Formats: sequence, structure tokens, C-alpha cells
Amino acid sequence: MLYRYSEVIRAGMAVADLLLVAGAWLAAYALRFHAPGMPEPPGSEIPAFRQYALALPVILPVWFLLFRSRGLYRPQRVGSLADEAGRVLLATAFGVLVLVTIGFFARSYYYSRLVTLLFAGLSSGAVLGFRAVLRLSLRRIRRRGYNLRFVVVVGAGELAELVIERLQAHPEAGLRVVGVVSDETARRALRGVPIVSPFGELQPYLAAQRRSDRRIDQVVIALSREESHQLEKVLSALDEEIASV
Repeated sequence: MLYRYSEVIRAGMAVADLLLVAGAWLAAYALRFHAPGMPEPPGSEIPAFRQYALALPVILPVWFLLFRSRGLYRPQRVGSLADEAGRVLLATAFGVLVLVTIGFFARSYYYSRLVTLLFAGLSSGAVLGFRAVLRLSLRRIRRRGYNLRFVVVVGAGELAELVIERLQAHPEAGLRVVGVVSDETARRALRGVPIVSPFGELQPYLAAQRRSDRRIDQVVIALSREESHQLEKVLSALDEEIASV
């Protein structure tokens, strides 16, 4: 159920992005040709709104593909807003370049350069504003224990302790460490997280969790130098698993 919910969120984000992009294109037209203080269009004739509306069936698929290619519909639990903003701006810049290129080769109709510039600013600002609000809302939800992803850390050395400490310090990411995989089963726990399986039984443990209500979403490999010889065994156990590594 949780995974279907995540797919709904990603689909909703895509729809919201496209609605914002479409609104920005139409707003750019309105600002350029109807806002006071704007320069007179060439020939003092305002282009027909229909010509600009007809560009949307080209703009929307281009923006969707560019946003998806920049990973903007992948989970952003540990990424920063600055990183997300950079990807939105880069996708927008590529999109504007595509529009200019299409207009140059099509030659059937020339769109105002000022409209294109206004559109670039409005669309990127609207998308970033929406995503900032969504990010803050999801962080609040995750802090309250909802929309979580379950994580297993492989290793029991200093690096593994550091990984667990960092994840526990950021509950807004919604990544809950539920187990440690290590042959040091006598320790029973690491930073308050139980040692749930030795290295050789990682695959059966993940399979058992998959059949339960707590499927493991991410496996973080944090082997110490002394445990590094276990890496091949760990990777082999993860060959057919759907958890990200």
C-alpha cells in the first residue's frame, strides 16, 4: 500500500509541475502583451492568444521529459533543496534552448523572446516554490512517523556507526534504520539498532522482511576495513533483491 502511495505522489508531482509550466507560459503571454509598462510589440499588433496556446502540446512533453531525465521524480529524501533547484533550473535552460531551436527550424511562427524569458523565470520559480512547500510538508509528516522507508546497514564498524548516527539525526528524511547485518552477533546492537543477521544470512533475512509488513527499501553497505572481505558475499546476496543499495 505504501509503495502505491509513493507512486501516486510522484504522479501528482508530475501533473502539478505540468500545470505550473502551462500556467507560466500563459502568464508570460499575458504579462508581455497586456501588462502596463511593457514595450510595444513589433508593428504594435498583439499576437493572437491561440498561437501561444497551441505551443503547449509541444512545451509540456518537453518539460516532462527534461524533468524526468534530471531525476526530479525520483525520491528526494536525502537531497537538498539547493540540489533540486539546480536541476530544475538546468532542465528549464535546456527546455528554452529546445523551444528556440524548434522555432528556428519550424519558421512557421516566431514567439516573442521576452515571452520565452518571462516563461523561463515564472515556470522555474513556480515549480521550485511548489516543491519547497511539498518538501517541508513531507518532512513534517515523516517526523511524525509516516511515509517511512526502512533501512538495513551492512557492517558494524565505525563507518556503520556513523551512518546510523547521521540517519537517526535526520528523522525528516523518513529513513528508519531497523537492523544491522554483521557476524558480531554477540554485540546484539549497534547505536541502539539490533543486529538482525550475519553476513551469510542477509538474503533470507531480506526475503523474510519482504513477506512481512516491513519490507527493506534500502541497504547501506558500510563495511569496515576488517569486514571488507565480506563485500563479495554481500553483493551476491543482493543480486536479486529489489531494495536499493
